Amino acid sequence: FQPGFLRTALGNEHRENGLFYRFLTAWPPHKARKRSEREISGTTVDAVADALKTLYGLDFAMDRFQQQTPKILALEPNAKQAFVAFFNEHGKEQQGLDDDLASAWSKLEEYAARLAMVLHYAAWAEDPNSVSDRLGLPAMEGGIRLVRWFGNETRRIHRMLASDEETQARESLVEWINRKDGEVTTRETLTGQRQ
Repeated sequence: FQPGFLRTALGNEHRENGLFYRFLTAWPPHKARKRSEREISGTTVDAVADALKTLYGLDFAMDRFQQQTPKILALEPNAKQAFVAFFNEHGKEQQGLDDDLASAWSKLEEYAARLAMVLHYAAWAEDPNSVSDRLGLPAMEGGIRLVRWFGNETRRIHRMLASDEETQARESLVEWINRKDGEVTTRETLTGQRQ
C-alpha cells in the first residue's frame, strides 16, 4: 500500500504497541519503469501450479486424540548451527537499537526460521525426492538472508517515518507560532501548544 497510508494506519501508536513490527515491510527505491515484452513461459506457470497443488496436499500430523496438529520440522545439524549463529548475532545487533527498532528485531529473529521453512517446502514441492524431511542449510541460509534484507528495509522505513514525524512536528509548531502572531515565550513553547 501507499506510503501515506502506511504513516496513517501504522503510525506512532502502532510502532509503540509493536503491531507495526509484526509485518514484514518493504519499500524498494523507485526505479524508472521500462516496457518489456518478456512473458512468463507456460512451463513456469505449470511448474508453479504443480508446486502449489503439492503444497496444498500436505497433511497435518495427528495427535493422540486424532486431532490435526502441525508437524514438527526438525533441523539438520548445520542448519541449526547457522540459526544459532544468526540468533546470537541478531541479539547483539538488537542491543544497540532504539526501542522501536529493538521491537522490530525481536520479531525478525523468529521470521528467519519461518521463512526458511517456506523455502524448504517450496523446494520440496518442486521435487519431493530431492529434499530431506529435515530443514537443511540452504533453506536456513535463505531465511536468514531474507530476514537481513527485511531488517534493512525496516531500518529505512523507520528512518523515513521518524523523519516525516519530525517534519510534521516542526510544521505544526510553526503553524502554532503563526497563529500567535509570531510571538511566543519559551515557557509557552515548552509547556505545549495549548491554544
